[in-house]
Amino acid sequence: MPTNVNNRWNLVSVPLTVDDYSESNLYPTAGSTAFAYHGVYAQKDTLDGGIGYWMKFSTAQTVAMTGCLRFLDSIDVQSGWNLIGSISVAVPTMDVTSDQPGMIVSKFHGYRNGYFTTDTIRPGKGYWAKVNQNGKLILSGSPARRSSNRIKIASTSEMPPPAPDQATQSVIPKTSTSFALHQNYPNPCNPTTVINYELPKATYVLLAVYDMLGREVAALVNGEQTAGYKSVTWNAANVPSGIYFYRLTAGTFTETKKLLLLK
Repeated sequence: MPTNVNNRWNLVSVPLTVDDYSESNLYPTAGSTAFAYHGVYAQKDTLDGGIGYWMKFSTAQTVAMTGCLRFLDSIDVQSGWNLIGSISVAVPTMDVTSDQPGMIVSKFHGYRNGYFTTDTIRPGKGYWAKVNQNGKLILSGSPARRSSNRIKIASTSEMPPPAPDQATQSVIPKTSTSFALHQNYPNPCNPTTVINYELPKATYVLLAVYDMLGREVAALVNGEQTAGYKSVTWNAANVPSGIYFYRLTAGTFTETKKLLLLK
């Protein structure tokens, strides 16, 4: 899937399900690392689907990406400004839904040598959106899924945060500064999904998947690991559809998240 990017800063995202989410694989010609935003900017060498990123390029060009088409995504958002991604088809902003009734969202902002408001979320692009509560924004290529829980779009005079080199005080080091377990992607999945996590220091890591009864169905990581941003793929081809939980234990840190397998 081709995506056009401009010279200098762009807001980009991964609109496909791919085997390798590393920044060097997806954007080999980029002139910067990828910057995500969670209240502050953070440099990422492994990307997540559903998330928007700042990336800088030295010339206008077309970036080619190969993977499986994705027609549905559920994106975690927190109250305030969020950088969100896209799916494999264009989605009108008026058809974006949420898991929280009555969620109020600002107009969506893209970037092309400056911010602009848009009525369409296009594949491969990233967008700013300000929400009034924590929850999930749902992008769907199916009109049937768009009919309920539509978000309420409200105008605001507030602009999104500036690009990373205009807000250097917000940039944090590339090395992770805290333990973190991220939501798997894609979710729902069939049959593979990617789990990203962060280690601020070298430690013994156990990352495993469990069924609803608490039985371990897969041990994804079991051993000593160095500090950094980590990624592992779970192939669930040999287990049935259903709800599963994955738990990261790293030193004294433990966190569990839920995933859905649909076949």
